[in-house]
Amino acid sequence: MWISYNAYAQDESLNAGFGVSYDFFQMDGKVFYGPARQGWKDYLTLMNRWYQKGLIDVDYMTGNSTYADSKMIASGTSGAWFGMYTMPSDLSAKDQNIKVIAVSPPKLNEHDTLHIQKKYSISDNMFYISSECEHPEIVLKWIDYLFSDEGSRFASYGTEGKTYTLDKDQNPVFTDLILHNSDGLTFYQALKNYTLAPGLPSAYIDWKQELQCVPPSVLLCAMYGLPRILHICFRSV
Repeated sequence: MWISYNAYAQDESLNAGFGVSYDFFQMDGKVFYGPARQGWKDYLTLMNRWYQKGLIDVDYMTGNSTYADSKMIASGTSGAWFGMYTMPSDLSAKDQNIKVIAVSPPKLNEHDTLHIQKKYSISDNMFYISSECEHPEIVLKWIDYLFSDEGSRFASYGTEGKTYTLDKDQNPVFTDLILHNSDGLTFYQALKNYTLAPGLPSAYIDWKQELQCVPPSVLLCAMYGLPRILHICFRSV
């Protein structure tokens, strides 16, 4: 199993089952500090047990990413990991023998209710305008544009007629330049080439754009507000 270098950056999808966050959190109107709770100790105990049994990548501490390395998955080194819901289609495109199934964050007991989930905002990053900027009004116009309807569509879908067209309901639909790129780019690689990647720069990104490449088996989790989810990978032999 792949986990991030700090063991909780999987948007807290593992420790959520223990009812705790790695930081301060609110539940039922009360504020708690996760690491001071018994649930956090129980979570770390489980992670230690899995590590001792060889179920967790022994080199997880040397990584520097909060998402799994696709090479580890493609090579069969890791069969369960946390990552973006766009990863399954990218992996399947590279290896037809890989079958990926998305799962919701695990619970200790079947009927438990999860209270922990990462906060999401309409903008991933922040803008700062330097005091040395010669034309701050132009920068502000650019920022405002990226949060307008037109700017958001441009940031999310690119250029009409090139990277997307409009369906009968006036919804953007990616063209083959994004969905079936002739240069061999995966959906996500093409997305980064022709649109503004979330957070770079900050903009009002329509994250539902990515659902156009998501397999039906993963779509349900994505539609229920789990844009970053746990995956289990099976390989045909």
